[in-house]
Amino acid sequence: MNIVPVSISYEKDPNDLLKAKELYLTDLNQKYTKDRKEDMESISDGITGDKGDVHLSIGKIINFKSDSYDDCSNQITKAIKDSYKLHPTNYAAAIIQGKDNPNDSNDLDKIDDAIQYLENRIKLLPEDMQSYLLNQYSNPVL
Repeated sequence: MNIVPVSISYEKDPNDLLKAKELYLTDLNQKYTKDRKEDMESISDGITGDKGDVHLSIGKIINFKSDSYDDCSNQITKAIKDSYKLHPTNYAAAIIQGKDNPNDSNDLDKIDDAIQYLENRIKLLPEDMQSYLLNQYSNPVL
């Protein structure tokens, strides 16, 4: 097999509010029932919604060093993570949450703008769901 690692990252996720709600309800062990048209609306919003900066990375064919499933899986995961571009929103979410994050070359104005963007987004959610939105953005940093 010729496996090529691919990563795509977005500065903004047009579906972040919906995802936060779904993750929150799933954590509460509540059944989340989607409206009939919700998947199509989510796909449409994901395609047409504001994503800010989008980064696509297509790597090179991976030469596996082992036949072990775990070793191959780890090698694929590492290749994808190494090519994933972090955006100011990723760092901003970690900052808002008070989580440690590595220093980044993003200029402070971009991070300040991202903090403002995320603070406006979380205001649209009940307080219990806000961390779920922020985690979506901060997890790639961590």
